Amino acid sequence: MKPTHVAKNSLGLRSAQDLHKRLKQKGIITDSTKGGWCFLPDYSSLIMDGYAWYTESEYDGAQTIEWTDNGVEWLKELNLQDVPTEKVKREESLQAYRKRITKAALQRVAEEEN
Repeated sequence: MKPTHVAKNSLGLRSAQDLHKRLKQKGIITDSTKGGWCFLPDYSSLIMDGYAWYTESEYDGAQTIEWTDNGVEWLKELNLQDVPTEKVKREESLQAYRKRITKAALQRVAEEEN
């Protein structure tokens, strides 16, 4: 079993938190009522099928997910690097906003020159 902070290395992700955000974005996990993470109903079979397992954090008792080798291979197939995180979405949104206001400013200048 590999904790998420170990499994993320096989996926080329920077942190366990980054992996969790991407899995949440894809609709695979959600926040657990015990703290930590749990699978959404459509993916709860990952436990029974031997891809993952729930454990309790020794630090704070939160529910965490550990992955088997098959689970890590499944994660690789998801191409999680392609899933934008909220930070990426905010940056893209900001870039789109900057383009829009720049275009509007250029139009105003052009109108004033005419």
